Formats: sequence, C-alpha cells, structure tokens
Amino acid sequence: MGLYKNIIVTIPGKRDSTIYVTCHYDKIDTNILSFVNLLINGYLDYLLAPTYLTSGKYDNGTGVFLSLRLMDKLLKRENKYSYVFLFTGLEEYGLRGARTHVSKLNLEEYSKIKYVINIDMVGSKENINSIGVSADVSDKLLLSHLRGIAANNGLSLYEEEIKKSGGSGDFDAFMGTSFGKEFSRSINMNLISAFLPQKSYFY
Repeated sequence: MGLYKNIIVTIPGKRDSTIYVTCHYDKIDTNILSFVNLLINGYLDYLLAPTYLTSGKYDNGTGVFLSLRLMDKLLKRENKYSYVFLFTGLEEYGLRGARTHVSKLNLEEYSKIKYVINIDMVGSKENINSIGVSADVSDKLLLSHLRGIAANNGLSLYEEEIKKSGGSGDFDAFMGTSFGKEFSRSINMNLISAFLPQKSYFY
C-alpha cells in the first residue's frame, strides 16, 4: 500500500510468449527512519527520498541503467518474443511492487511468461570482469547460455545460491502467488508489516 508506482513498458513481438525484464528503482537508506519506514509499508518514501545518505547508484541504479539500454536495443529491432520491462517500487520493502504486479495478472497472462530476467546490482569494485547470477533460481538453459557468453568474452561467472543465503529478489513473486504465499513472504521479510494491508493480499 506504499506510495511508489510500478513503471511498465511493453515491446510487442511476433509471438504471444512474454519475457519479463525486471529491476527495482527504489533504494534503501542508512537513515534511522528507514527502519520505521519498513514497518509501515514504505509510507515515509516521499519524505525520505530527498535524503542522500545512500544514493542508490549501485542498488539499483545500475540495474535501471542496464534495463534502459536493453530496452533501447530491443525497440530498434524485430523481436521473436514480446518483452515487458517492469521497473518496480518497494523492492527494498518486501518486494511489494513485483508482488502486486504478479497478483494482478490473470491466468492467461501468467501462462504466457516464458522467462523472467531480474537485474539487480550490476558490477562492483570487488568483482571486475565478472558476471554474478543467482544460479539456484535460474533456468538451466539460460544459465548454460550465460556460461558460454562469459567464457567467450573472457569474463568470470560468479554463481551464488540466493535462497541458501536467505536472500530474495523481484523474481520470487513470479514463482506463484496466493494469499497464503503472499502472507508467508511478508512474514519472512518483515514480521510486523505482514499484518498491515498489502495490495497483493487482495487480488
């Protein structure tokens, strides 16, 4: 129920099958009020947005930049699949933007999704010339292609297991939704705000 809105751009392709490219545009801050904001579903977003204790350039300005560049490339060519670019708000507050979006999809729209590519934090000082991927939640065929691309371009591929580390991302919302799943996700991410209204609970 936060103030952020999702931004959605659709690029039609030859087929009905859809590839989602997701990234979040909100940021988490070191401001002491950020924890309070988390507890009340992000209602302090507009108040905290002008603060610059954390700029959000890495998490996730880099993901937004790469998504925009990819969108620009796809707009200039004919595409086999349709693409939906989903720029989500409130990722840092329990993946609420992605969860709300997925909960609004009807069964026909959901069944047309072929892949979901989530772009979150691209590049770092510690991993120069390296690509990071959450291998445990990635499609095996896409992961195989990525390994080949990395090898052919002299890049190392850092494969992490995000679920084992207790982490998550906007991709998680696309793994199915229901009131039970949504409430469970909220409990896991933030016990207190799970009992406050969230849009994804009501679709």
